[in-house]
Amino acid sequence: MDKRTSNVATVAVFKLIFCLGLIEISFSIDDSINVPAEYEHCTCSWSEWMNSDTPNDDGSEIETFNEQRKNGYSFCKSPVDIQCYNLALGRTITKEDTAAGQCSVDFGYSCNFLCDDYKIRVACCYCPPPVIGPAFQIQSQTSGACLAVSPPSSVSLVSRSNCNDNEISQLW
Repeated sequence: MDKRTSNVATVAVFKLIFCLGLIEISFSIDDSINVPAEYEHCTCSWSEWMNSDTPNDDGSEIETFNEQRKNGYSFCKSPVDIQCYNLALGRTITKEDTAAGQCSVDFGYSCNFLCDDYKIRVACCYCPPPVIGPAFQIQSQTSGACLAVSPPSSVSLVSRSNCNDNEISQLW
């Protein structure tokens, strides 16, 4: 190969590498939360993404809940869902993908050998406390409208309505 052909090949490889560097591959992240039935009346949301570890010298990657809390992240005691995101691949992994480590709502993410860098986020549900006591209504003096609270139930049922006199409500 002559010098001119060698330079052309080098320039072609450089252009290919340069062009590939401009390509960004992105995957969409599903923001839906798998909410268990017992949390149906609760408000559930994702935490911020947390990354407290990079792969260690031994090739392990630890993004457990304990590690996240030790590094200053704050989230609920018992998450209802988790997402584990591979930073090298730019996508989340499924909880069943054990070849990439273990992604578990019980403890977080853990990989013991030849691991990429991961970040995690968890879904937490915040539930209103149960309401006790009799049902009641609060009537506005200016508009006459009522705010009705209808316990007892596991969830307080509050609604704005017209006032009515029934046996279980009191006008306040």
